[in-house]
Amino acid sequence: MYKEKVLVTSIDVDNHLNLKVSSIFKFMQMVSTNHSEILNIGKKDTIDHGVCWVLVKMQVNIYKYPKMNDEIVVTTHPGEVNRFLFPRFYQIYDRKGNLLIAGSSVWVLVDMTTRHVIVKPFEGRVFKGESSKDDIPLPERIEFKDLPKFEDRKVRYCNIDLNGHMNNVSYIDFIIDTKNKEFYDEFQVESILINYDKEINEGQTVSIFEDGKEDFEVRGEVEGKTSFTAQVGVRKRD
Repeated sequence: MYKEKVLVTSIDVDNHLNLKVSSIFKFMQMVSTNHSEILNIGKKDTIDHGVCWVLVKMQVNIYKYPKMNDEIVVTTHPGEVNRFLFPRFYQIYDRKGNLLIAGSSVWVLVDMTTRHVIVKPFEGRVFKGESSKDDIPLPERIEFKDLPKFEDRKVRYCNIDLNGHMNNVSYIDFIIDTKNKEFYDEFQVESILINYDKEINEGQTVSIFEDGKEDFEVRGEVEGKTSFTAQVGVRKRD
């Protein structure tokens, strides 16, 4: 189990002073990256050798939002590896150890030239999975649906990450932005499931589709092909 203490600052929160959903994903990505370095499966063992980690699916459940100036503890641990699928789990606790947020994810290792999944990465190495009483089930596959068009959004330089494609956190901003301030004045996100189907690059235009419901579904397409799908559950604001 790997953990880091994090102070929630003004740039991490929304206008209600709650931790933004994209900041949750940012903190979880941060501890994943830092833990991978400790496990010797970080940048020098992947990107420097022409391979990279790619997030396939992620589920996040939000039980209580941290506020600005709160000190939180963000934890992560790997699950049992299934051939080329690498599960990873996350929890966010308050200073007293109360569970605030839980997440689960599935990652793969991809050849950066061919963009193909590597079937036997780190062959010969044994990765021990861990578990926690606060683990949630691994994310599910979202079935395709026809949704109304919402907008087109271009991917800019600030949206890309160290792998050269759109950062996992930017997808969350695209999804959350399908609703306006008035919606989030009344509701807050309590769960989000996202499938990352196809990488998105700088300069590409993402066509975003959203169903317009209270609990809503979003799909992003690039050149007519699905790049991501998401299901968002909400509750009345605390």
